[in-house]
Amino acid sequence: MNNNESFNSGDSFLELQKHFFENPYPAIQERIKGLKKLRSNIIRFREDIVEALRMDFSKPAFESDSSEILVCLREIHLAIKNIKYWAQNQNVDSDLLLLGSSSYIRYEPKGVVLIISPWNYPINLSLSPLISAYAAGNKIILKPSELTPYISIVIQKIIDESFERNEVIVIQGDGIVSAELSSLPFNHVFFTGSGFIAKKILQAASVNLTPVTLELGGKCPVIIDRNFDLQKAVKHIAFAKLLNAGQTCIAPDFVCLHQSHLDEFVYLWDQNLSRSYGDDILHNSDYCGIINKNHLTRLTNIYNASIEDGAIACNKFEVEYSKLKMKPVLLKNVLWDNSIMSEEIFGPLLPLIIYESIEDLCVELNKKDRPLNVYLFTNNSKLKEQVISKTRSGGITINQCLLNYIDHNLPFGGDHQSGMGRSQGVFGFKEFSHERSITQQSILPSTLQLFYPPYSKIKLLIKSLLLKIYSSL
Repeated sequence: MNNNESFNSGDSFLELQKHFFENPYPAIQERIKGLKKLRSNIIRFREDIVEALRMDFSKPAFESDSSEILVCLREIHLAIKNIKYWAQNQNVDSDLLLLGSSSYIRYEPKGVVLIISPWNYPINLSLSPLISAYAAGNKIILKPSELTPYISIVIQKIIDESFERNEVIVIQGDGIVSAELSSLPFNHVFFTGSGFIAKKILQAASVNLTPVTLELGGKCPVIIDRNFDLQKAVKHIAFAKLLNAGQTCIAPDFVCLHQSHLDEFVYLWDQNLSRSYGDDILHNSDYCGIINKNHLTRLTNIYNASIEDGAIACNKFEVEYSKLKMKPVLLKNVLWDNSIMSEEIFGPLLPLIIYESIEDLCVELNKKDRPLNVYLFTNNSKLKEQVISKTRSGGITINQCLLNYIDHNLPFGGDHQSGMGRSQGVFGFKEFSHERSITQQSILPSTLQLFYPPYSKIKLLIKSLLLKIYSSL
């Protein structure tokens, strides 16, 4: 039986809230047991996951295993291994003015949380935040994307087999369901998707003062130093751009390179494409499809508008509508004010921007919204520090792509327009936890009493002495 058959959104929330109040701090062993069951069922339904992703948008089996299943298994492994350490009370030093007292931080579940996941990595971006939320001890409502119906059914099966209905509930539906859920007084909302929808989520959550984590995206730039090995750079950029056919929030969105590199970049890109996908990429099962006709039409319109703006395609534009696939296209002669530079592409179109100096390039980058990531290819330490200091983004990866997401020991998240909050590993655990400050006075007299009235001469003297001490340290 599907969880959402017997509950509407409000009933589901109230049911989980009731169970949370009954057990507001699940034992660590209970959480580990649930995570182990989830791991077993991900493995058990692995073939179903791969097939469902193929049905939804022709996702290659290798990519399904590596960028969806493996990511979740690593996240579970990390949580099971470290949850006892993450959840333990953290002692803090007492201030000089608080002698005789002790303080610590207690990591508590926030309560009932909502996870709204996207279509582009439906397993990864549903289960990874769920793992963090469950490890932190929360009750969870998960809303998968309606744009990937086959995998959403598999997600429901995995959740139903892994957790009790008083722990996690899956609710299927469209944007109207997401809006209804967002209006409920959850204790936290975790949303992955577009900035347009994120604004609606924030507006709905603000009514209940619900804290929100937003994992968005933006136009992630690639900067190639004119002295860097271009063949190496192109290899990494092509992989990151064409993974999931460019439908990745941290995919390279445009490449900034020196004029002297332009022709060689195009040549090396074509070589790499042929080596990776052969001569007929549109019929290669290792190349992912576009999610649906609407998105394919959107990408076609972006391409056409770019050509009208004066961009030049470096290779023939080809679309296979029956398979919902688009051949990767490099676009040169692109200017900063062209329409293709105004929004995240989220597909296999890659503009090439020419720069003369890193100083001028950083100025142009800072005129745009802050991206989720910046990619920099350089062996020049001075240039590296210049780009890190002069630009802003959620993260920065040097001489490779995608690393800052793959390394679960790093906090992953955006900055301003590309998101707020952090996920993965201990950072995801803390995102779904309330860091409760607890202090206790010992049997010794409290030094705080020195500030109680009446304000005697000795108290005035101590106050003056403290002001002097803290003014000079």
